[in-house]
Amino acid sequence: MSTTNVFSTVLSVSGNEIQVASSSPVQLCIHGHFYQPPRENPFTGLIPSELGAEPYANFNEKINAECYRPNAALGNFERISFNLGPTLAVWLEKHDPETYARIIASDRVNYTRYGYGNAIAQAYNHAILPLSRPLDARMQIEWGIVDFERRFGHRPEGMWLAETACSTAVLEMMAEAEIKFTILAPWQADSRSVETLDSVERRRIQARLRATERERTRHKAEALDATEKLAVGQEPPLPLTYPTPEDLRIEAAALNNIRDRSSAGWINEPFDTSEAYQVDLPSGRSIIVFFYNGHLSSTVSFNQWATTDAERFACDWLLPQINLEKLQSGESQLLLIATDGELYGHHQQYRDYFLEHLTRVATSKVSIEVTSLARYIHEHPPRRRIRIFDNSSWSCHHGVLRWSDGCECTPGDTSWKPTLRRAFDLVSEEVDRIFETVGCRFFKDCWQARTDYIHVWLGAASEDEFMSRHLQPASFRSENSRALALRLLRAQMYKHQMYTSCAWFFEDVDRIEPKNALAAAAITLKLLGRLTRPGLQRDFEAELAQAVSSRTGLNAAMLYRRGLRWASHNKLASSVQAEPSTDQPTPLSGESGVPSLEEKSEDEAVA
Repeated sequence: MSTTNVFSTVLSVSGNEIQVASSSPVQLCIHGHFYQPPRENPFTGLIPSELGAEPYANFNEKINAECYRPNAALGNFERISFNLGPTLAVWLEKHDPETYARIIASDRVNYTRYGYGNAIAQAYNHAILPLSRPLDARMQIEWGIVDFERRFGHRPEGMWLAETACSTAVLEMMAEAEIKFTILAPWQADSRSVETLDSVERRRIQARLRATERERTRHKAEALDATEKLAVGQEPPLPLTYPTPEDLRIEAAALNNIRDRSSAGWINEPFDTSEAYQVDLPSGRSIIVFFYNGHLSSTVSFNQWATTDAERFACDWLLPQINLEKLQSGESQLLLIATDGELYGHHQQYRDYFLEHLTRVATSKVSIEVTSLARYIHEHPPRRRIRIFDNSSWSCHHGVLRWSDGCECTPGDTSWKPTLRRAFDLVSEEVDRIFETVGCRFFKDCWQARTDYIHVWLGAASEDEFMSRHLQPASFRSENSRALALRLLRAQMYKHQMYTSCAWFFEDVDRIEPKNALAAAAITLKLLGRLTRPGLQRDFEAELAQAVSSRTGLNAAMLYRRGLRWASHNKLASSVQAEPSTDQPTPLSGESGVPSLEEKSEDEAVA
């Protein structure tokens, strides 16, 4: 039998016909998390010039030139799994429509070819959902789905969670929203909880565990011997597990690479990450979880030398991660690499070309097939179930403390993080109280109106159309009622902007990310005006005053007031922009009952 591609060959053994899988037994999926935090100043909807982005005006332009545009031009988005964060998608759609269109078309190619695309959704504002109130977490999921449907033209099968931060409750919400799968880090899995889903599989695993080490070693030696016979043109007998010659070649290469690289840091995961797992949920629903290969993902992200040569990477790094027992038993397996998408060309120069050659050429040379996650679960449904660790993430070794109480994942004093969150929680609770007590007078169903308002926010529906569908008839006829209802909805949108994960990710409160979150809080309070309870502003600033920058000595209350004065000085807090953008609606202004954003306290100097 020739050693050329025989994956679609039908073998006849002892009169029984055996259909060999129509694809490689080893498949690779690379997931790119493409996302940028909202760099727009919430007061203006514009991105200020950013130091370090030269010769570009800001980092969105710089990263687009180094990553999004070249990867789209090379066709990489068509061959990988990816999520496109809504804030980034808004910017691309407006500032580089050609690149944006290519990215959207990449998913369409896969959707047309297979019936499911290779793009997945993202929770809308990149908030840490296990730390969100349940209503807000559901909203982030629903808005992420709406945003995806508007852009890609079909419902998403998967969803990326910000920082892969997850809990059983969040998975329950996703399953309720008919999301089929998500991606987590391997350390988010309770590896001790793995169970097979069927009795036949359970018996097969038990039999495998009873096999002696000597028998396994003998089987591997026979596979190597068979490969040597193939090299000189001899036809080896088919073993009972019927591997194809490509299986034998992959196995021999993998064994050689494991032996050669065993002293170079090759490691096994604490459990088998080469398949999808089912997570059973308290409601009786279930959701599928992929756990990325931690060693491969870390190598691609942080070892720049490993990704200089795609063909060497395929041989030296992919092959050693192959599960040989699965290969010998004819089971399919998935090597999943998950990284920030900006890695390919921005964080690491020329890695857009690495990605192109790896997914188009290098993998085919070692008989590994490139796939997407949606395609994989349709062809290979989960055979095992697992539980996850609640309140875990991929970028914090302490669960989700990086975005709540603070931890050693960021250097220095992180005591500002819980106080900033407590301050925003005060505003959030008041926004929801007002929305429920006041909004119910105007809307037929206030929470459904909040869910659907995303269509207006994205520019996919007009305010008049939205109001006619959701307002009570009497409120629709009242101009004042319509204006107030709109302010309540916009306050909800800006409230969610406060919780963008980037505000807590880094080491200091005196950075653009927390300051943009503070500006979103300022706009939220302006929209609510005198509807808020007495003392809210005082309590809010008292909490902010405890969040102190270890770098500049300024506290968040000072930064907040400084932003207010800047906005007032530039007439941005009391006047509508001449050219408001659809992605960043300007708050209503000049309405009676709305206090000025002029700061009454002057207890710190203006920069």
